[in-house]
Amino acid sequence: GHVVEFPVMLRNEEVRAKADTLRRSANHSDMLFQDGTKAVILEFFTFAPYVDQFHGYRVITELTTGGKWVHFVQVNVFRIWSFDTAFNQASTVWFMLFYLFVFYYVFRFIDDFVIAWKADQTAEFVTNFWHWLDLVNLVCFMGTFVANLAWIRESSRQHDTAMLATTSYNDELDFIAFLYQLQLWFNAVNTVIS
Repeated sequence: GHVVEFPVMLRNEEVRAKADTLRRSANHSDMLFQDGTKAVILEFFTFAPYVDQFHGYRVITELTTGGKWVHFVQVNVFRIWSFDTAFNQASTVWFMLFYLFVFYYVFRFIDDFVIAWKADQTAEFVTNFWHWLDLVNLVCFMGTFVANLAWIRESSRQHDTAMLATTSYNDELDFIAFLYQLQLWFNAVNTVIS
């Protein structure tokens, strides 16, 4: 197969020249799109420094056995944590205050279980649907907490001016994206069950 890369720091003229080459080859079926082409994958990333946010785009176009071109588009948005802006400072303080409440909620849940155990009502406590729902809620909250701390740690390792000066996508950002998305999924489950 063929790979055509557009490095992050290319000048606009260079990007246009490469894009024109791709268009010509697509129209004339010479360089990239030969008769045996079954799939084309286009992947690119953008960075918005004013919100410390990356956008990853992946477009996969595949030729099926029947001759139809099928398109799949995936957009992945994730933030990089930094303590540089007032918004990030405020959201970090809010995160800490919120988790003080969550830890109180965990303590109360355990305390309720201990009270039920001492009163010899453990079976009633364990078979109660609402207690199971609370347990799932707490597990999701704790998963979000752990993912958030890991996201902050990994982001602070990667967030510097050298990241912006690079000419290629840093593969270590994939783990930060995973941690960021993991927090969103845990919170989505909490939203549904709360």
